[in-house]
Amino acid sequence: MRNHVKNIFLIFYGLFFVSCVYFNTFYNAQNSFNKAIEIIDNDSSKNYKEEQNISNIAKKLLYESISSSNIVINKYPDSKYIDDAIYYIARSYLSLNELYKSEKYFVQLINDYSDSKYYNESRLWLEYIHLKLDLLDLAIKNINSIENDFNNSKKNIDKELWFLLYDLKGDLFIKLQKHEEAFAQFETSLNYLTSKTKKIMMYSKLATISESENKLK
Repeated sequence: MRNHVKNIFLIFYGLFFVSCVYFNTFYNAQNSFNKAIEIIDNDSSKNYKEEQNISNIAKKLLYESISSSNIVINKYPDSKYIDDAIYYIARSYLSLNELYKSEKYFVQLINDYSDSKYYNESRLWLEYIHLKLDLLDLAIKNINSIENDFNNSKKNIDKELWFLLYDLKGDLFIKLQKHEEAFAQFETSLNYLTSKTKKIMMYSKLATISESENKLK
């Protein structure tokens, strides 16, 4: 009887231990990613650059997030946090400017997790990548499709997604050298920002673009 109770205790202890390791791994992925993005946003708000050089601390945190996320995916494939892990990897690689790796994971999330809370956001980030890769025709087509979807379900689209959409459209018009249209989109995007840091970053972005445009005149 005592051995039976002991075996049950060991089973429950083992399950509890595995559960703790699993959640801690996911928490590390999430925490490292959030800290890195906070550092990057703060640095961008002080001195915006189109190709922002991120600090070594932020890089280290992003790679830590990628590593922990991969553990979640590989060791706990039935986890409810798989789409979160894929998202953290995709965003981390994008911040590191490793575009093809980032694209791979955003495409995976979009194709395999259409019910994910990250689905629409991932569609937008994927088009940022297409712009960086100068795939303008593809980006224009997909951005129009995303905007139509958003307009057809406005109540379900939060402010952060509207901000990303208008910021993305602004970047597209910059690529097309339509600066007036770009500024109109960027100004609209400001209406959807609540974070003071992100607002400062956007004003810094507008000032940098305006300065570059004046140099071309």
